[in-house]
Formats: sequence, structure tokens, C-alpha cells
Amino acid sequence: VSGCGYGSHVNDACSTVWQDVQAFIGTWIPTSSEITITCPGQLMKSQLTQDTIWKMGVASDLVQPPDASGCTLLANVSGKTATGLRNQKCNQEMAGTTLSLSISSYAFSVGAAGTSATENGTGTAMVTNGGTTTTCTYSETAMYTKSH
Repeated sequence: VSGCGYGSHVNDACSTVWQDVQAFIGTWIPTSSEITITCPGQLMKSQLTQDTIWKMGVASDLVQPPDASGCTLLANVSGKTATGLRNQKCNQEMAGTTLSLSISSYAFSVGAAGTSATENGTGTAMVTNGGTTTTCTYSETAMYTKSH
């Protein structure tokens, strides 16, 4: 929790932030999702198949550790919403194609009961295949249930 420190001198504001962050920590299982990559003349859609894991961060309130593609996501918490830090980039390899993702916006919001969440993200995807690079956009939406 950025700027709050630890120990007996934690103030009420830091205690609230700490409680907010704790609502995210753990494993979230996707119940529905859609990832859309839109390139000139082409539309690609897929679904999330991996769980999302949130841990306490160091450079941010939260971190999603590297997933199977090697991407890490940093986010800060305000209330029930984790917002991705600006200018995050990630490279992924898929079947001979390289995706260089640049995140424009990202939000992961925990429901009032703390057992469900929604995720929304947008950005740019540079798609490289066979030496040709195409500038595309991507969007992602998902719904999750927290693992017990």
C-alpha cells in the first residue's frame, strides 16, 4: 500500500486502503470473457481461459504476476476498483505471431459482496507476423468469481 508503511503507526486512511487492497488478493476464476483485436480488415475474438491472480505489489498496490505469456500487470486501488498504471506494455507470442500490447485503460472492480468482479481493458496491439507489423486495437471484458 503505497505511502502507508507498516506497524503500529498506520493511520485510519492507510487502514482503509489496506482493507480495500485485501478485497482483491487471491485467485479469480473467469466465468465469461471476450478479448477482441481489431486490425484493418480483420477482427479476432478469443476468451480468457486462465485464472487471474492478484498479489500485494511493491511499485503499486497490486500486481498480477507474470502469466503464461509472461505479462505482468500493476494496478492501484481506490475503493472497490483497481486501475492499471499508465504506459504498461506487454509482448506475447502466439503461434508465430507477436503481439505488443500497450494498455490505454484497465479496471478490475470487485462487487459489493467481494466474491465477484468485472474487468475492462483497452489499448493498442502491434501485431507482427512474417515480418509485417500491423497496428490494431484491443478490448477485453470479463466477469470473475473469487476462488475460496
